[in-house]
Amino acid sequence: STTTLNGGMARSSTHSKFGSYSAYFDGSDDYISLPDLDANDDSVTTPTTGNFTIEGWFKQTARSGADRYFSFGNNGTPGSGGEPGFTGGYNGSTSWNNFHSVGTNNSITFPTESTDWHHIAAMRSGSTIYMFYDGVRKGTHSSSANMQNSDGTAFIGVRSNTAGEYFTGYIDEFRLSLRKIFSV
Repeated sequence: STTTLNGGMARSSTHSKFGSYSAYFDGSDDYISLPDLDANDDSVTTPTTGNFTIEGWFKQTARSGADRYFSFGNNGTPGSGGEPGFTGGYNGSTSWNNFHSVGTNNSITFPTESTDWHHIAAMRSGSTIYMFYDGVRKGTHSSSANMQNSDGTAFIGVRSNTAGEYFTGYIDEFRLSLRKIFSV
């Protein structure tokens, strides 16, 4: 599927966790979008009721309140309306905010954010979502809800339906893992 860079989105050699580049988001209109994953590849399904892991390295350089790292499962663009299927990011100075299509809003307290690189992960196994910060599990909550609101569209660096919830900083090695390939 095609990845689209929106706003002034560009790669940057100023900071990177791995290699020489990372993605830079200016906090005003930059984000990455991927079209409906289900429509592009029948072997890929976006997070519905199955297991998944969303993870990446984040270096936040400024805060503007609700700064979203990613949003899955809502068609449209920032500000287009409709509740997202699954969204994650900061909602205040020390809280990871994670919510999804059934209106559940779960906040898990993280250490005070700094401008260092941090690894953030959300993993669902069965009906439990586990939240990790720098490799340490910081909390869990139950969620057996369908994480798609309308389709498998993915946004990185913004919440898909709310203008102004843009991430400011650098993202490197962002991954979405949706299914088990093999087991040993």
